[in-house]
Amino acid sequence: MIKKNLKTLVGVYSCALCLMALIVPVSVLASIAQAFPDTPITTIQQIVTLPSLIAIPAGIIVSKFASKIHKKTFALFFTVLYIVGGSMPVWLHSDFSQLLFSAVLVGISLGGLQNAMTTIIPDYFEGEERGTVLGLLSTFVCLGGFIYTSAAATLGAQDWTHAFYAYFIVGIFLVLEIIFLPQGKLEPKAEKGEHVVVPKEIIFLCVFGFVLYTFAQLFNSNEALLVAERGLGGTAEAGMASSAYTLSGLLAGVIVGPLIKVFKKQAPTVTFAFTLIGLVLYAIAPSVPVLCVAGFMIGLGYQSFTPFGGMGAANFSLAMGMAFNMQLCNASSSLGQALSPFTTSFLGNLFGGSITTMIWIGVVAIAILTVCGFLYFNKVDITKPRAIGEGAQE
Repeated sequence: MIKKNLKTLVGVYSCALCLMALIVPVSVLASIAQAFPDTPITTIQQIVTLPSLIAIPAGIIVSKFASKIHKKTFALFFTVLYIVGGSMPVWLHSDFSQLLFSAVLVGISLGGLQNAMTTIIPDYFEGEERGTVLGLLSTFVCLGGFIYTSAAATLGAQDWTHAFYAYFIVGIFLVLEIIFLPQGKLEPKAEKGEHVVVPKEIIFLCVFGFVLYTFAQLFNSNEALLVAERGLGGTAEAGMASSAYTLSGLLAGVIVGPLIKVFKKQAPTVTFAFTLIGLVLYAIAPSVPVLCVAGFMIGLGYQSFTPFGGMGAANFSLAMGMAFNMQLCNASSSLGQALSPFTTSFLGNLFGGSITTMIWIGVVAIAILTVCGFLYFNKVDITKPRAIGEGAQE
């Protein structure tokens, strides 16, 4: 089936290559801070963090129109909005509020495009192929991240506003979407008195995703500080570990299919185990190489679990409400990631507040998650569609 739908894959992965454009400002945050010296650094950082938060409600709202508007239409609209909203700072940068407005538009685009991209896959792929296609999204999303990071750093070297020209790279993928992305299927319209059902299997996936993303984010939030605290080096060493974390996404998408073949219904549990191993190494890391391995394992764990959320939502949802349920899984994970600095700091402060303490709390949490996952997935196989005739369970 994959060979028959190669054109569809080109369209879907073109969408995936657009998503990480939101990190364009990262390489020029210091320059932006210099341009707006009266703006708190935490506010400056919102240019990068705000889109992910805005994407959560945006994706859920878009899912409500899945029975009225084709997924390709949504994908093209939000890709265009991505280009327009993301490139705004090239021309509008006299006031910091203009940059925040650009970030809001990027967040809306991110949520809408992500929803259209993921929900179109179950329309054309089934079974293990669906898992493989969903898994490879991570690979292309990360590949896009390298493209935008490199382009923004080069373009913004002399003038930080020029970094935002990198958003025009999205135009290349827009053309591919126009040519190759299929329309997708409209969801059945709800009859009077009908409502979207969220099966209990999807609720479990949302909880698993929230917990996993909460504690996996410990690496991104604290890795540079840990390097300094343990005397392991400086910015260069922290960058090496961060790169290892990012590179894991390229492999995460490739291993989903093999994980299902080898571990079958316990494949999601294996992703928890990857994260657990990474957090243990992170907690004890005596050197930069060990820290790099820790970052790679943590990134591999949470990014390889992501496709299982979409797979489970697609396999256990009724036709009506599938887009909403798939977005619900994405939103719960993203929410865990966004709230992670607050959640982990609060828990850490209960036991002394050090970075190492927070990491060990993460180890305990993911160990519990791994055990719970093993017990749950031993009974529920999210890699296969629900048996015909089996009703959705609220």
